[in-house]
Amino acid sequence: MLSNLHLHAAELKSQGAAEAAQDPNSNVTPQDAQHVMASELKKAGVAAYEFDPNASPEAKAAQARSHVPPGFHHDKKPKAVGVVTDIDDGTPDQYELPAPGTGGALPPSPTAASSLAQANGHLHQDDRTRYEDRVGWAP
Repeated sequence: MLSNLHLHAAELKSQGAAEAAQDPNSNVTPQDAQHVMASELKKAGVAAYEFDPNASPEAKAAQARSHVPPGFHHDKKPKAVGVVTDIDDGTPDQYELPAPGTGGALPPSPTAASSLAQANGHLHQDDRTRYEDRVGWAP
């Protein structure tokens, strides 16, 4: 409960600084509001950076890199090894497989041929009554 109150207070402090920076009658600058927000984020344990707006992208990247602890990025070691499976050493295969062909194939169904003839989207009258009997209406 108490930690929730501290989080809510920090959020209100940041929100108040942002609203004060938007008020033209206030002497709070946007940089001040940004500093308040960054300091509240740092207190909460979040990585927050304040960069010089005139700094180059390289300088900003170097500043961000300087905050990364050593050893944070681990070198990833490969966990898989490619295995060659199609080595042909010239010896005959161990398996005696039949020659490729259509010996065990099933003949095409007659309904497939008739459905190809009616590819216009209209149902045959027999199909229409069959659907009406099943679901009560025809598609």
